[in-house]
This record gives sequence, C-alpha cells and structure tokens, in this order.
Amino acid sequence: MSFLEGPIPEHLNMTTYLADRQVALGRGGHRAYQTDTGPVTYAELAALQNRYGNMLAQGGVEMENRVALILYDSQDLVAAFLGAMKIGAVPVILNPYAPVDLYVYFLNDSRAKTLIIEEAVWHHLAPRRAEIPFLRNVLVRGQGSAGAPALATVLSEASPVLAPAPTHKNDMCYWLYTSGSTGLPKAVVHLHHDPYSCLQFSLSFCRVDENTFSFCFSKTFFALGLFTSVFLPLAAGAAALITEQRPTPAEAFALLRRHRPTHFYCVPTVLNAMLQVPDAEAGVDLSFLRYCACGGEPLPPRVYYEWRERFGVEWYDVMGLTETTFIVFGNQPGQVRPGSSGKPTPGTTVRLVDENGQDVPVGQEGHLLVKMDSITPGYWLKQEKTRAVIWGEWLRTGDLYRQDEDGYFWFCGRADDMLKTAGMWVSPLEIESVLLEHPAVYECAVVSRRDSDGLDKVRAVVVLKAGYDTSVLAELETHLRGKLPRYKVPSWIEVVEALPKTATGKIQRFALRQGDASR
Repeated sequence: MSFLEGPIPEHLNMTTYLADRQVALGRGGHRAYQTDTGPVTYAELAALQNRYGNMLAQGGVEMENRVALILYDSQDLVAAFLGAMKIGAVPVILNPYAPVDLYVYFLNDSRAKTLIIEEAVWHHLAPRRAEIPFLRNVLVRGQGSAGAPALATVLSEASPVLAPAPTHKNDMCYWLYTSGSTGLPKAVVHLHHDPYSCLQFSLSFCRVDENTFSFCFSKTFFALGLFTSVFLPLAAGAAALITEQRPTPAEAFALLRRHRPTHFYCVPTVLNAMLQVPDAEAGVDLSFLRYCACGGEPLPPRVYYEWRERFGVEWYDVMGLTETTFIVFGNQPGQVRPGSSGKPTPGTTVRLVDENGQDVPVGQEGHLLVKMDSITPGYWLKQEKTRAVIWGEWLRTGDLYRQDEDGYFWFCGRADDMLKTAGMWVSPLEIESVLLEHPAVYECAVVSRRDSDGLDKVRAVVVLKAGYDTSVLAELETHLRGKLPRYKVPSWIEVVEALPKTATGKIQRFALRQGDASR
C-alpha cells in the first residue's frame, strides 16, 4: 500500500511526508533540487527546513501565526515554506515582483508578524513599514539593515534538528493569494490535508516517480508552480529545477537544453511566446521531455498543434484553481482533445448547472461546480465572497463549461466575462480562439463596450506579431466574418503593444473594461 492510500491521518503535519520522509527512507543523499548555485540534497533541504523552523520559533512565531515570504524561487524559499509549516505556522508565499502597494495590502490583510524578504524588494518596502502595524520581525535575504537583520546571520544560529508540531489535518497549512484577474487578490486558505488529498491522485496522474526531474516555468507563488515544484517532487522523492531568474522564452529553451528535465509545466501564454523565438527549433531536441502539462488558462489548439509539429512535444491541458489546491480536469497521454480541459481527475465530481442551479444537458454550457476533498474552506476575511462560491460540499468556480458526449469538458469563458449583445450571450473565448487562428495575432482579449446608443457591443484588443501593423485589421475582420455569426463579430478591433496581465500571466479583462470606461 502506498503511504498516501487509505484515510487521511487525523493528526497530520504535511512536512512529515516530504523531505523528512525521504531522509527517513535513506534517500538523504539524493538530489531534491537543482538550483542556480548547484544541487541540494534531501538531507541538506531537511536540515535547512529545520533551521528555518527553529529560527521562526525562537523569534516568537507560534502555531497559526502567518509568516510572509517574499523570496525568489530558491532553496531558501522552499525551506522557509516547509519550516514554517513544520512548527504549525502558516507560510504565505507572495509574489516578489508585485507593486509595493500590494505588499502593504498583503501584509495587513494576512496580519503576518514575521516577514522574510529579498533585499532588493525590502529597499522598496522599508519606507512603508509604518503602514504595516501587525509586522514585528523582518529578516532580509542579503544585506540586513537597522531593524531588519540579515537572514543568513540569524539562520546560522538555529539548530538543524526539529520535531514537527502536532498539527491536525484541519489546521491551516499555507495560504496563497489569487492572481487578481478579476479584482483585488484574495487569500485562499489551505489545510494540511489539502495537499495530502491531491497527492493521492496526482502522483500517478502526472506520472511522477523518484526518477522524475521536473521544471515549472511558473513561480511558486502560483498554485501550479507550488504544487509541481514542491509537493509533487518531494512526496515522490524526485528532483526539481528552480531558478531565481525570470527566464525569457529564449532563456526557457536554454534551461531545457541545459538541464534536460523529464517533466515541464507551463502556462499557454508562455508557450505561445516560446513559439515566437526566431528559429527556436533549430538544433533543439526536446525528446528528453516525457510529460508536459499546461494550466492557468485554456491552451489554444493552434499552440498545441504547432508545438507538436515543430518540437514533437504533446502538451496536456489541465485545469485547476488556487481554491482546489491542484488540478480538477486534465488530458492524458494518448487521449488528448486539443482545446479541451480533459476529464475530471480521480476523486473529483463535477456538475454543470444553469442560473437556477439545475443540471444542464450534455453539449449545453453551464456553470461549473466542483466537489473534491482539497477545496479551500474559504477566503480570509472575505465572508461574502466565500459564501458566494462555497455551496456546501461544492465549489462554484465562476467558469462556464460544456461537456461533450465522450465526457470531455470544454471551457466557454468566465461567467463574469460573458458578453450580451443583440440580446444573446457571447463567449469571449470563442472569438479569441478565432482571432488566434490568424497568423498576424500574437495574443488578444475580447470585452464589451457600450456604443453611442447605449448598446453593448463586442470589442477585440489584439497584440500583433512582429512584421505586422494596423494595415492587417481589414483582413482580420474578414477572417472573423468568415468564422462567426454576425452578432459575434467585434464592432471594434484595436491594436495595443501589450495586454494588462497578472504576475502569473493571466489577462486582466477587468482592467481593459475599466480603462475603456474611464476613457
């Protein structure tokens, strides 16, 4: 029997099943991470994790206290995350590339008493410290300053031996903030049993074992990055590549060629950008990749086919939410339906319902409800928003889907992004997919705009590929008219240099709508 099979233990500290377990099994000398400074073994990771836990406890951190981590992807981030969890505290991984105003919001919202932060980020945040009343201790990764000592100095004094706190499976384990694609980010609370529950199916679903070497382009403050760079590899005794850099598409190819991972996780926006790298396939042999999954947004069929044709790589589109811990739907090798999110993962139950909560027939669009054992208990300090999405055992995702006769699920858009024009509902995704079929379009977003008569019409905002200019707009309109009913053809097609996005690469359609309204 696998260590993950059977009922979830009542008393559970998730760290027991990660680095500590691998050391206990005699795998302490095996590589856990490949970092910018070299390999890190499981024994080294476990010792560093324990130093972080002891350092935090000695600094006054207690069970359930939040510990904010504003760190680049590194062994320090992973060890700090695990060390906080091990003493029963609640690590909150924050985006190290966010605006300073968001840090003030995150720290006040979470009421974190302790912050571990990169020196480069602290320079920007330090002048705002008076605005963060709950913060007591700041540790700087780099050169410390008055009131914020250097992390390395304090960490060196901590013991590498630490027993796990006696946490319950329903104790808080960690928080992640949503990407803010529809507004201000919300803190998603996860319990110790949530990642454990996901690991029960995802190790086999993602074909992860001790021989796996994985690389996720997305950083660990993103749910996809956290699960595929921390929970999956450490539970399996595998290895993962983590880097402090934010690689460009060209640098992503260089990392793949240099390190030759077996598993590669990415978001479709980056996959599309990698296709634009000049002569990308010249001399590139990606045959070492055994499993490639993308999430965060739907994978356009054009991108899927181009990757397969140019690089011989098949991407498995998966769908998950920060609220579900990991994935809900997924395609599997040999069973891919390009454009589809795949089928529900093991142990996941889904429903598609209409506005009245009644199940819709196969082939009809409906609101996606999800039931699985790893759904968040709610958003921190957001009771109204929690009640709006948690319906008993069900999570109302806000996504619109349809199911085909073979059991595959197809994303139709966000419920709050749907447009109504000429009295009929329109899915932005459908129009965007048609736009992306045109060779001139790099990326695009579709939102509504009210015309001079007060009627809502469709507006498309596009970013063109290199070598194209606005002279192609007439051709784009002809392309759309040949593929869509008249009422779905955008009344406006606008060219911009870049689309507003979250730090995880999701397009912020609400920002496009707000910008249009203010104009």
